[in-house]
Amino acid sequence: MKNFNFSSGEISFSSLPTKLEREIFRLIIGGQNTFTTDKLIEKFGVPLEKLLLLIEKFQKKIIIYREEDRIISGNIITGYEKNGDTLTLHLSENFKRSLSGDTFSDFKILFNLTEETAMRFYLEVCKKTSSIFETTLSLEEIKDLLHVDKYDRFYDFERFVLKKLKVDIEESTPYILSYEKVKSGGFQNSKISHVKIIVTKKSYYENSASAIELLGGTKLYTNSNLALLAIIELLEKYSKEELLRGIALLSDKETIEVNLREKANIIKKQSEDFKLIYHTRETFSNILKLQNKIFKEIKKFETSEFLYDEFVTSNILKKLYRLISEKELNFENAKVKLQIKSFGNKEYEVKIFSK
Repeated sequence: MKNFNFSSGEISFSSLPTKLEREIFRLIIGGQNTFTTDKLIEKFGVPLEKLLLLIEKFQKKIIIYREEDRIISGNIITGYEKNGDTLTLHLSENFKRSLSGDTFSDFKILFNLTEETAMRFYLEVCKKTSSIFETTLSLEEIKDLLHVDKYDRFYDFERFVLKKLKVDIEESTPYILSYEKVKSGGFQNSKISHVKIIVTKKSYYENSASAIELLGGTKLYTNSNLALLAIIELLEKYSKEELLRGIALLSDKETIEVNLREKANIIKKQSEDFKLIYHTRETFSNILKLQNKIFKEIKKFETSEFLYDEFVTSNILKKLYRLISEKELNFENAKVKLQIKSFGNKEYEVKIFSK
């Protein structure tokens, strides 16, 4: 069983889910679990008897989820019920409860990929890329990585593998994939022997803009390029606000390149009493609906006057409207912490922490 590292833990599969199994998972995780058998037969293109056998096979697949000292092992789906011409599929409730928000989001991304080559690339390359990664592989090496043993002509390999891989990764994951063809000897008529691959996290460009802004407010660096790269990397783990507070802790003899990570850690540890209790990334048609969603989640655990404090609510609403230009919101009081990022097109990532 091969282990794959995820953002908040580690997941192992007894075997990679098949294309049909990924389709089933996407249907269930999308909130639909009851179907007419005719529609399923039409969707998957197999007779009912074979479809039921495939579902039963999927039931036997095991995942093991590790997070710190917890180990959770179980099935992805627990079974199905057939009643007349309807079929109801069940995603394991234990599985849904056990996975943290970040890891479950990663797992949904994995199942949204349409090709097995993209699943392997996401697990083996993308998940190990913090901001940007570049490598040059021979055709044999990249075929081994993707478990592809056909397409002797590069034209076919690019058409049926690389181009599909690029679309799949960019449509369903937080990464951008680009590649360049490298010819042997560098001559115009030489054969293509290698592929240069560049994987960039989509947040890299947003983090670059934030890093330039943070660097512009200080002179505590000796090399601006190295300082900029350091901040970009740190923004994958720390919020903009945490790094700003970390920079404020630097003495005149300390630099961003060498000392900012340590200072940011100090700031982060000050917030460790907060526990992530809600995490989503979705589209909201307007800011008021986003605010209502946030307050609805806070209401589930917060019993103080937080939601009835006009100053607090108006302050948050003002910050929410600033997301249109500032792209990030951070709010914290004694009991609640909010982190909200705007990705444009009315898509937001919302994290709510509670003490």
